[in-house]
Amino acid sequence: TNPIAGTPAAARPAGAQPPPASALTNLDQAQHAAIMKPMHPSDDPIAETDPVHQRLQTREQARAAVAGVFQQAQRQLLLFAPLLDAHYFNTTPVETLIGEYIARQRNNQVRILVEDTRQALLDNARLAQLAHRLPDCGRIRQVGENHRGLREVFVVADHQGYFHQPHIERADSITSSHAPRTAVQLARRFEQMWEQSEPVEDLGRLGL
Repeated sequence: TNPIAGTPAAARPAGAQPPPASALTNLDQAQHAAIMKPMHPSDDPIAETDPVHQRLQTREQARAAVAGVFQQAQRQLLLFAPLLDAHYFNTTPVETLIGEYIARQRNNQVRILVEDTRQALLDNARLAQLAHRLPDCGRIRQVGENHRGLREVFVVADHQGYFHQPHIERADSITSSHAPRTAVQLARRFEQMWEQSEPVEDLGRLGL
């Protein structure tokens, strides 16, 4: 099943052989770009030719990749996670990187979209305190009703780098420090969700 569009993925015909090793890179790129195709049906799904997409299989790899995307951000940092995994986001490196990013330019913002706001704030005190202290720099909102039930996580930096975990229940994910096509598509999805999102209740009411 396509994890973003929610439609069944194309099945391999019975008896078909797996693709040769030499074709895996292009195949992976085409499959990843196709994830976004429902939003941009006119796009060529293999136009993204960046060879540096990296597939990850463990939570530790994913955690390092998330920090890497935070580290490269210069102007824009977007995070969508229905459940904000503290293993990835409530860490000293991420807190330090966000502080450096905000200090880099006066108008820099970290925008975070979640579904379960109480879990996000209580399990991620570092981000919650940032949003409480610097509401103009760290903004947390709850996704609107039309976007609830999604099970993916993604982080985008500057329309260049990204991290994408299609299923929050599994560590399998993909990242790249320079994949502008995919990063822009994820950022556009984020902006659409942001426009329909709702403000989070006052942080003080949650004991923060």
